[in-house]
Amino acid sequence: LWDQDRRAPDWFVSHFWGESIRSFVKCIKEHSRVRMLRRNSRYWVCAYVNDQHQLGLELGQSPTDTPFYRALHTCTGALLMLGENGDTAGRIWCGFEACVSFRFAVKYDMASIENEKAHILTTEPAELDSTSDKGISLSGRPALQNWIKRQMDFPSATLKELVTTDLRDGKASEQRDKNAICRAVEKKLGGMVRATRRLRSVSAQSLAMLGVHSADICKALKDDTQLELLQTTWGAVPTLLEMKCLANPNLDRLCIVRGEGEAAKDIGGLMCQVSTLEQLRELSLEVAGICLKQPEWEQFFSSLAQREQLVLVSLDVARCGMGTPAMTPLSNAVAKMTNVMALSLYLERNSISGNLDLLGESLGTCTQLGELTLVFKYNSISGSLDCLGRSIGKCTDLETLKLYFNGNSICGNLDPLGQSLSSCTQLETLELYLGGNSISGKLEALGHGIGSCTKLGTVGMDFTGNTKITGNLKALGQGLNNCMQLGSLSLGFQDTGVQEDDVRQAW
Repeated sequence: LWDQDRRAPDWFVSHFWGESIRSFVKCIKEHSRVRMLRRNSRYWVCAYVNDQHQLGLELGQSPTDTPFYRALHTCTGALLMLGENGDTAGRIWCGFEACVSFRFAVKYDMASIENEKAHILTTEPAELDSTSDKGISLSGRPALQNWIKRQMDFPSATLKELVTTDLRDGKASEQRDKNAICRAVEKKLGGMVRATRRLRSVSAQSLAMLGVHSADICKALKDDTQLELLQTTWGAVPTLLEMKCLANPNLDRLCIVRGEGEAAKDIGGLMCQVSTLEQLRELSLEVAGICLKQPEWEQFFSSLAQREQLVLVSLDVARCGMGTPAMTPLSNAVAKMTNVMALSLYLERNSISGNLDLLGESLGTCTQLGELTLVFKYNSISGSLDCLGRSIGKCTDLETLKLYFNGNSICGNLDPLGQSLSSCTQLETLELYLGGNSISGKLEALGHGIGSCTKLGTVGMDFTGNTKITGNLKALGQGLNNCMQLGSLSLGFQDTGVQEDDVRQAW
């Protein structure tokens, strides 16, 4: 129960002793799994840390002198135990811990029990969501999808209670404790009203992501003056726009996904309205499987082109009937994103034909890119990737490059791309999936380029079905040999003129 090493705790547990030990342990175990904590990670639990026989001495003269306050200063985050009825937030000490957490911006997770099963709610994708079954690090759309799926079963009734809670109404065993807490919070932690708004907003964001929307939820989001990130579903967007929640001047990160079973009504129009929000710096939209009209694409990309302040853009428009004509306004919008540092475009199965020269030229202006993901699987793209390859060479800060062009008609060799990689010396993750095309050559330039990326830790390449690739690919193997930090390697050369073993042996 006691840490003899006196090492700082990793997570602070906020609870009021109202839950059963069985439920408490289940929540801790589930939280440890979701956060992928080490076996020696430490949770701070007041029931075991404070000396219950000398509690007066432990608590000191002021709430800011207590072990609660000091522990929260050193922790990675706080875990709020909501219990089965969500009544934890109704206790003044838990309210105080929420005030400290929000004041010092530590992570704030929630745990609840329903039908003997523990559920964990996080405000952003957790470590478990950001890791594949094979242990590979995930980001962007895959991590977001895992996060949403994991939290779909979280008891929404509990969160609905929190959307209207008021920390000032918290109860205490001793009235003097409540008086002291309220004074300390008003003097040093920004006040109970501010913390109440933040707790309501955190709960409202989670409900919106779960597809639940109401006037109370929108009011909670609108009242939160600290709101910087909002993740919600398209079903909630009309109400959020009507109540001007998205016009919050502090809101600079917006993520909208399609909810489970959500109708596709007027999403094109909503996309256009969202793209006009001038304060946004990060925008992530997911409309996969919803067919939009060409004028909607043109209007959306035209609005997006005016948001030069954007540093992160992620668009999941797979299977949306985008077609080749929409590539011109998309490319023009990309050309204006001179400050973007992370760009992800998911455009698989959109009947896109021709080459990508215009998009390639546009990417040449995005010289600050640190992460680039292009997914164009199963379109009808032909020609070479020369222009795209040359532009990538201008992005010398790239740390992550993912190109998925499986199932197109790309021909020629990848020399320009390989040569560009020689300039991307900061690259840590490289994924090239080009199976089912007509690529030829020995990939020598690609091998030499990879050899310059000595920081690479993850490499995945698939050239399956490119029958014109020949030779033993010795240069590729030698290039991989320079990547001393390489921990994950995946190669696919089925139905080509070489064997995977040829590369592995050279490596």
